[in-house]
Amino acid sequence: MSIRSLGQQAPGFISPVSLAVLLVCAAISCAAYGAEEVVQDTELDPVVVTASRTPQALSQTIAATSVITREQLDSAVSGDLAPLLQAAGAEVSRTGGLGSDVSVFLRGGSSKQTLLLIDGVAVPSLNFGRPPIAYLPLIGMDSIEVVRGNVSSLYGSSAIGGVINVITQRGRPGLHMSGQVTAGENGTHSASAGLQGGTDTLRYSIGAGVFGTSGFNSIDQSEVSGTNPDRDGFRQKAFNGSLDWQWLTGHELGVSQLSSFGRYEYDSEYGPANQADETTYRLQQTTLRSRDQWTPIWSSNLSWTQSQELSNADTTSYPWYAKTVSRDLQWQHDVKVYEGQTVSATVEHSVQQLSSDTVYARNHRDIDTLALGYVGEYGPHQWQLSIRRDDYSDFGTPITRYVGYGYQVIKGVTLTASHSNGFRAPNFNELFYPWGGNASLRPERANSEELGIKIRQDGWTLRSNYFQTRYRDLISTWPIENIGRARITGIETSATVRVAKDTLVQAEWTIQDPKDMSTDLSLARRAYHHGSLGVTTSQWGYEWNAGVRMVGARRDKDASTSEHLPAYEVVNVGVEKALARDWKVALKVDNLFDRDYENAYGYKQAGRAAYVTLSWSHD
Repeated sequence: MSIRSLGQQAPGFISPVSLAVLLVCAAISCAAYGAEEVVQDTELDPVVVTASRTPQALSQTIAATSVITREQLDSAVSGDLAPLLQAAGAEVSRTGGLGSDVSVFLRGGSSKQTLLLIDGVAVPSLNFGRPPIAYLPLIGMDSIEVVRGNVSSLYGSSAIGGVINVITQRGRPGLHMSGQVTAGENGTHSASAGLQGGTDTLRYSIGAGVFGTSGFNSIDQSEVSGTNPDRDGFRQKAFNGSLDWQWLTGHELGVSQLSSFGRYEYDSEYGPANQADETTYRLQQTTLRSRDQWTPIWSSNLSWTQSQELSNADTTSYPWYAKTVSRDLQWQHDVKVYEGQTVSATVEHSVQQLSSDTVYARNHRDIDTLALGYVGEYGPHQWQLSIRRDDYSDFGTPITRYVGYGYQVIKGVTLTASHSNGFRAPNFNELFYPWGGNASLRPERANSEELGIKIRQDGWTLRSNYFQTRYRDLISTWPIENIGRARITGIETSATVRVAKDTLVQAEWTIQDPKDMSTDLSLARRAYHHGSLGVTTSQWGYEWNAGVRMVGARRDKDASTSEHLPAYEVVNVGVEKALARDWKVALKVDNLFDRDYENAYGYKQAGRAAYVTLSWSHD
């Protein structure tokens, strides 16, 4: 598909090509306007680890990467991570209120083709195969790195559309305390507290929080009849902690824990309209690790992680229960062979087990992994190479590769290109479900190509990428077979601009053609274009922020449905005031214009809601 035809899709919504051009022009003009007042801004170029499994400045990554900062996470007082992921280039679909199932689409890939990591370790779900985004607690997160594009050669199964890596908080020297309470619409309330501290050799971090909301009636009974019109509430408790000890110069031992558990309400389409539907969940991850600098050029990271994801739909017409437990042993070695060039080798062993009230023909799998990687710079040239072999006990041994190249045309302007392949392992419902599972399934496969340009100047950055991914052996819902093919082609553009020293503008826009090649229809719940624009500024003693999220029209569900989801825009605003040295008060209004919209047919999203937050921090 041509660039011109991409801009002509989905009439009735603002032209995405026109908007993308306006955003780029605005970014460049804003940068010129503030050039005299702007210095090199490290906030625009943080160090990330997810794009190559080694530390890199954000501006040096070949894979398109976005960072959700701790400050942005603190602003998500409604408890909803979805708007932040959308601002990082993702599409989100939710079938209910907070806590209910969330599907995240990166680069047009399905939610099953998006991988969730916590501190670089995958959080698998063996029964449904979707990342448990809805269960993530905002407390305990230091940042989130979102890599868009096929990086299966780094992380294995499901990392075709991209990766969402939650980086948890760690201790730091000194004593740092914080607390926050929030109250708002729909009976929403939350409270959290955190403590970080230590010395140069012993550091600790601990945090805890609670969140609750009475919710709203998340189903439109005119579209989904026979469902309960009651409110759908959500309750969550969360804890995080870490301890790191440098027992010898260059050698560090650590342990970390992240836990979230709670209960959410929803409205099932099956059963009497007056029934109460509730699910209890638990998400936990515990990691033991050893980081060692053996020589000036050789370092290693050894970790053992246990992850657990549980869903127990105990209050509904057809109760069910499923728990995935994964134990993962990783040992990564990094060797700096020359200045600016690093070779990595990783061995990994994973054991995944499913417990359920459904009796599966098989309830566990083992995965043995070998991986090699190279990241290097030489003059204006930049390379990233990786290859990975995953040996599954239940279906085969996929091999994935990534080749990426960057060339600095002039200072601050780099052209990039990459080619990669990836796969998604079938989940246990697809392989071994007693009523229709297919043990002969092959993994879904994908090949991806990408061309891009990235520009970094003092005070502003701009990145634009053309991407194409071709899928084969897609697994159908019923009967469960490898029959599907898809092609997703698109252009994404993002810009961050520091206007003067107190104003930051961030914009992202994606134009894509997510096509099911078997039916010649667009893929379900994926728009031809979506984007966001946000502004934060300090004026008159207040911190102001405003953002708009824009999503084009989409088709809902499968090829047999005629329902379409209309385009929408949602505006969120906020203001924050420092009351004293350590105290702040903030007011936030989500969906300022009370827009009615859906991102799954029949499921309403929250209307206008205001929240007041009082926060305290002491360093």
